Amino acid sequence: MANPTPRKIACWSTLALLLGAISPFSGAQEYPSKTADEHAFTVRGFGTLGLTRTDTDAARYRANWQNSGGADKKWDPSVDSKLGVQADWSISDSIAFTAQSTASKGASGSYAPKIEWAYASYWIGSDLAVRIGRTRLPTFSASDYYNIGNAYLWVRPPADVYNQLSFFSVDGVDLVYEYHTDQYSLLLQPVAGKSKFDLYFPVAGGRLKGNVANIRGINTSVQAGEISLRLGWMRGQLDLTNQPEALASIVAGLEQASMFFPAASGLVQRFGLHQRDAKFVSLGATYDGEHLMVLSEFTKRRTSSIMPDSTGWYITAGLKQGRWTPYITFSEQRINSQRYDNSIPAAGQFLPLSQAVNGVLGYPTDDKAIALGVRYEFTPKMMLKAEIQNINGGLPPLQGRTQPGTVKVLSTVVDFIF
Repeated sequence: MANPTPRKIACWSTLALLLGAISPFSGAQEYPSKTADEHAFTVRGFGTLGLTRTDTDAARYRANWQNSGGADKKWDPSVDSKLGVQADWSISDSIAFTAQSTASKGASGSYAPKIEWAYASYWIGSDLAVRIGRTRLPTFSASDYYNIGNAYLWVRPPADVYNQLSFFSVDGVDLVYEYHTDQYSLLLQPVAGKSKFDLYFPVAGGRLKGNVANIRGINTSVQAGEISLRLGWMRGQLDLTNQPEALASIVAGLEQASMFFPAASGLVQRFGLHQRDAKFVSLGATYDGEHLMVLSEFTKRRTSSIMPDSTGWYITAGLKQGRWTPYITFSEQRINSQRYDNSIPAAGQFLPLSQAVNGVLGYPTDDKAIALGVRYEFTPKMMLKAEIQNINGGLPPLQGRTQPGTVKVLSTVVDFIF
């Protein structure tokens, strides 16, 4: 593999640089390099082999909204295990194509491959590129390499922040503008397009599939020495394309109830998930010293659907000691929207409907978590990680939980690229 150019390093995600994980994926999957060799074609693979278990059988731990499985007291390989491949083709000094596909356990319960990226890049001048096709929505610090475990410190990115979105890719167009001086580097990335979501939402009947239209967003980041800052904003419209039986029953009940209780008509729109607005804001900051690293993000989600408004944050501190990097993460997610609705009386023939409505509105719950972990680097292409996490609340990642208290989650993974 050719050594990366200084220009390309400058436009790589600051988080990947912070973790000392400059790999073929840390840069290649984010932004095209105008200095790439003409007609170069590369195919590379990556993956994670993981095992996860908890200290209870009363709830199952899953890593994200897309995972329909989950771990209990038995070791489960489906939570984090994945396999992927990426192809890059530079056909000229200014034009390149990138495609990436991954396979992990999804909302359907299968490991069917998914196309994460499929886009063309064209450089206009030396500092501006346009990308057309399917790219990664730039909403988080680790968005572009979310699937590449080698590029970040944790076993998995903190769920209290990264589970606030149920979709990550966007079909459309974005611009990547870079500006560099001796003191700092600046990145601006506006994006527009559409997307799809496919998630497992058990209290609404299971699998929810839909479209996200009119996506508009922007990501900007600044790096100066050991410190980097980023700001992201995104909005779109959610549309449900399937309606599980349980959710369809609730919507039908609400339509009937609204004839007697007009205040319930707003719930019909909310549960119907038709053209529901969604907004998302994220802030990130990192510090990369000689031995100390600090990573943090703050996110806020607003949506007029059954997905609640929420606020999330985390802060991670890691100590670099040769091949070993122990770390600690504190994280929290707060639900900001109304958790209970009294538009429908919780009595008589309307009691089951009221209970069903408030069962959905009460999902997920607030969450606090502390994680202790360590990463060991066998080689730059293979890393071992282990983590123990103490979770208080949280759905997801704790599916089926009915009793308060804390749950301990133990995870170990091997991340690799080839």
